[in-house]
Parts: sequence; C-alpha cells; structure tokens
Amino acid sequence: MKYLIDSDILSYIVSGDETAVGNYRAHRDDELCISPITTLEQYFGMEHPDFDEVAGMRIMKLMEKLTPVPFDERAGRQAGLVRAALNSPKRNATSLDILLAGQALALGAVLVTNNEKDFEKIPGLRIENWSK
Repeated sequence: MKYLIDSDILSYIVSGDETAVGNYRAHRDDELCISPITTLEQYFGMEHPDFDEVAGMRIMKLMEKLTPVPFDERAGRQAGLVRAALNSPKRNATSLDILLAGQALALGAVLVTNNEKDFEKIPGLRIENWSK
C-alpha cells in the first residue's frame, strides 16, 4: 500500500505521539511517501523564529526516510478536479490541501492526515488519521 504523509502527521511522529509513532512503525513495510507540498510546509515552519532546532533536525531525518514523489501533470489534473468539486463556500480546503489531495489521488495513495475535516468530502480520496 502507498501512503502520502501530510505535515501534521510528521509533526505528531516527531513529537513522539504514541499513536502516530505506532501507526508509522506498523506501516514500515508499506511505501511511505512525501510530497514536495509537505516538504514546503515543513521548511516554511522551520523558518519560524520560535521553531525548535532539535525538532527541525528530527523532521529532516524523518523526511529522509520517506520516498519523495514528484508533483506531475497527473497530480495537477487531479488537483484541478478536486478544486472544481470543492467549488463551494461551505467547503474550506486550502490551495495546498487541494494540491496534496490531487497528488494522493493521482498516486492511488492513502492520504495520512489529522486534517480529516478538510479532506473527507473529496470524492475518491482515501484518508487515514494515524494520530487517533
């Protein structure tokens, strides 16, 4: 099985959250992937003046263990379809969330996130929350 790991789950794992770490370990034999979108979010967060440098080192070490997947034309197409499906004032997915969902759909991957509310209404997207 292929899993695309969202930023919030990376943070849970790095912070030592028992449930997230346990789920991560249980899926070690699966293909655990990281999107350039998640990488962007992590590096952006590390630039915050109050960010813990030790946590940043742990995040970078964890990201090195994940398989990087490119954001390609198929992902862009899927993200466009997701954006069209969510074209409603009642739905609150951010642009980065739309890109990440499109990439997960294009890869046929399960999106691993704690942000279930923003992703649950996306048609065909499989999500798991490893922090619960």
